[in-house]
Amino acid sequence: MPSLPEGFCSDLCWEIGRPKEHLAACVKWQSKQQQERQARDDAGYLPSYSEATEKKITEVGIQHISRNESHSFAYDAAAAIIAGGRPFSLFEGRRWHYFFTRIKPGWKPPSRAVITRILPEFYQELHGEVFKLISSSEWFNIVFDASDNISGHRIVNVSVQIPDGPAFCWKTFDTGDEQHTAAN
Repeated sequence: MPSLPEGFCSDLCWEIGRPKEHLAACVKWQSKQQQERQARDDAGYLPSYSEATEKKITEVGIQHISRNESHSFAYDAAAAIIAGGRPFSLFEGRRWHYFFTRIKPGWKPPSRAVITRILPEFYQELHGEVFKLISSSEWFNIVFDASDNISGHRIVNVSVQIPDGPAFCWKTFDTGDEQHTAAN
């Protein structure tokens, strides 16, 4: 590629067929961008998702993520949210997008809708693991807990606890609005 005249790189590089690759290799443009980033960082500026992606691309080049790798990342992120009892919207904030862009540009964390679609598959996986733990345990405790839901219906939760382990909520029953006494 012919070298561009002094002072024209950032203006003319957009006319080049592959501007991102050119900018990733252009020392002058990189230096100018680094100075601008440092000034923004010193001022406490948090870049937008697109700015963070551009910054990462120019620093390390374009990284391609396969469809399988992207799905694997989304599944693992969703599993961490679900197992940790975190809100499904956890990764939707601007700072999370910036954080993930710095780690792996080109990958966006899963949205609430994606996590909701992953939930049944993850639930079955986790259910299988819990069932295996309970089945292999020499003994376990069964715990019953009752409370009212927001409709005023009585809810009974059945949990199973293994020795030296956590309690797993196994089943929840909605007993409706009937009155509960020792007789029934």
